[in-house]
Amino acid sequence: MSTHDAIGFVRKHRRISEDVQRSALTKDGVLGIVTERADIERMATDGRLFKVRHLFLFADPMARKKRGGWRKDLMNFLTRMDARGAIIKDVELQLRSDVAGERVKMIEVAIEQLASNGRTTHLEKRRQGRRPRAFTAEEMKQAEDAWNNRKLKTWDEVRAKLPKGFTVTRAYRLWGARK
Repeated sequence: MSTHDAIGFVRKHRRISEDVQRSALTKDGVLGIVTERADIERMATDGRLFKVRHLFLFADPMARKKRGGWRKDLMNFLTRMDARGAIIKDVELQLRSDVAGERVKMIEVAIEQLASNGRTTHLEKRRQGRRPRAFTAEEMKQAEDAWNNRKLKTWDEVRAKLPKGFTVTRAYRLWGARK
């Protein structure tokens, strides 16, 4: 393998499977893939290109328990790689560490991803969880009538009149306290 060939790095991660990482690296033209960060550091030479799907994957998972955590570990790793003249490319962002502006952006995104432990950034500031079940207009009318019916004295009676899957909690959120 010459110094011009790209070497990929894959690591086990809960949210990003190794198969997904490998396919992204293969699409980007990686010939060999390594699974140990120590091997990457050992192979680092002037001008050698290392590719990874997301830069934050270079952070040691066990570094979270140490002082400075993942960020410090990642920055120390990048410093050691720079000292040896190696180049790192984030395949997802298509950014390289040897281009000044791209390097800053790549590190910035990696720090954000470390803060969210690899969760997708498009979910930030959005409520996550189950989507509310959709009901027809007739079912909504039936639920509202049951909720506002003063002849129903107990919660069990109200619950029995609500459409299947419609909860008392949801009715309270929609229409407030029973009148």
